[in-house]
Amino acid sequence: MTPPLVSVIVPAYNYARYLHDALASVRDQTYQRWECIVVNDASTDETAAVAEKWAAADPRFRVVHHYMNKGVSASRNRGVRESSGDFIQFLDADDRLLTEKIVRHVRFLEEHPETGVVYSEGWFFRDGNPERLMASLHGTLSRSIMARVNGDAWEKLQHYNIMPTPCALLRRGAVPEFLETIAGFEDWDFWLRCAAAGVRFDFAGDDDPLVAIRAHGRSASRDAMRMVDGLIAAAKAWPHAQLPLIYDVALGADAVLSGDRRGGAARIAAAASRATEPLTAKRWRAYAAAARVLPRRAFLYVFARPMPEWPLALYRRLRGRT
Repeated sequence: MTPPLVSVIVPAYNYARYLHDALASVRDQTYQRWECIVVNDASTDETAAVAEKWAAADPRFRVVHHYMNKGVSASRNRGVRESSGDFIQFLDADDRLLTEKIVRHVRFLEEHPETGVVYSEGWFFRDGNPERLMASLHGTLSRSIMARVNGDAWEKLQHYNIMPTPCALLRRGAVPEFLETIAGFEDWDFWLRCAAAGVRFDFAGDDDPLVAIRAHGRSASRDAMRMVDGLIAAAKAWPHAQLPLIYDVALGADAVLSGDRRGGAARIAAAASRATEPLTAKRWRAYAAAARVLPRRAFLYVFARPMPEWPLALYRRLRGRT
């Protein structure tokens, strides 16, 4: 039987300095039946030249161009539309796939036809030390906080994003479109849309990472205010009747920022009361309290700060010992 074709989708905007490493990690996969579609999102640096050089050397690489910058969601959607693979692998242009990533996940999806999304650990590295992979970026106390779901991911995803996008391999039929009208929250929203559609998620493997995720000053996830704007926009655009708890929190925050401090705080507190993840519930209760007593600008500062990983890592470590 012919092995299934994997389509690797690489959105790239002004990442010429990193793109070579990302594409080399695709080339070096032990699984070799793949196509790689680089979507150059109107870059103004040498991104297009780097991508075209790879395409000229290996016909499995293909480049499509946006002549106006459309953002990562539109680039991923374009890449999926241009692709023909049975399975979809998203890869950001500054990250790397480790050599066994695709083969392990293809094998899993072939053996588990009920699974729509299979994923494994992704670890982090810094620009200055690309070979040193770390479970998180928060020191020796921290361990990976990726949630390991086998089945319905909806409950976890209501509380926090369970993985970076490149950690997964998706069955084509399980792939919705990314929401193109938001920026900064598109990955989490994408997984929520998968879960809302009944897609089964399966964590496969062990503690070993299969993806290397670069941490640097231009990482989109470091832009806290952009993440808040994206979160609120995603909540307003949610297409289903059942609203995820995180979007209730977002709409509460939006009400606070619009001047309805009491109503917004009550909505955030109500979401916290229904939360089943203890640390997330505590964080949301803190948001509700901040909404009641802080000026809007101070509340926004508190709400926009990313949740530190070390309390959750410590909590899970202690919980695992009991």
